[in-house]
Amino acid sequence: RVPAAGPFQRVCYTFYLMDASVSGVQGPPFEPQATPASELAWRARRVQSLMREAQLDGLIATHNADVFYLSGVVQQAQVYLPAEGTPVLMVRKHHGRARSLSSLPDGSVVPVSSLRELPGIIEAAGRKPGTIGFELDVLPVAVFQAYERALSPLGADLADASAILRRARAIKSTFELSQIRRAAIVADAGFRAAAANLRPGMREVEVAAAVESAARIAGHSGTLRMRAYGQEMHMGHLLAGDSGAIASFMNSLNGGP
Repeated sequence: RVPAAGPFQRVCYTFYLMDASVSGVQGPPFEPQATPASELAWRARRVQSLMREAQLDGLIATHNADVFYLSGVVQQAQVYLPAEGTPVLMVRKHHGRARSLSSLPDGSVVPVSSLRELPGIIEAAGRKPGTIGFELDVLPVAVFQAYERALSPLGADLADASAILRRARAIKSTFELSQIRRAAIVADAGFRAAAANLRPGMREVEVAAAVESAARIAGHSGTLRMRAYGQEMHMGHLLAGDSGAIASFMNSLNGGP
């Protein structure tokens, strides 16, 4: 049930069972799955191996996908990974939530209120780094310059580590393969909803609403992420007839009118 809410109240929507009259598919509620500590440790070791090849002493991840890759959470945060040792998740908001969701040790999830605090945290994580890598393929210049100023007390050179993270993430672990299989189940729920609800004369948006509802309840996050500037999008396009022949400005085959 959704309670009556004033302008300053938060409303939380919880769905438990897919309605067959809407989606044509029934099933148990989606259960979120935390990234295991062993998986985070495997990812850190893989990135660290590539860091050592590139002669990087440390790496700071700020992009949501990379923060999630190394910590298992998406918060207002950044992750510092030394060439040897455990990642440190430095959280602006919300530290308590990050501690409860991340499988990193409690001592590796720390609160920060300013980038000026980072040099002390980085030195405490291991030896003082001579070179720190950043994801320069997705990091805005103004944000990078803010990090540059904040980290100046370390006297470290700042370098591009984009390729390191992309190479590390390209090799999938057993856990990640299991998540791909879970994603296929989510996609299947959407296709089944389309088959159950498609009727002659329906508008594309009506079919899309049924597909998106089924996919969301099955566990879709609602966002499709691409590692390209300005290329994130919603759940996708549902196109029929002439609409399917219209090219897209995105890194996709088509985009509809």
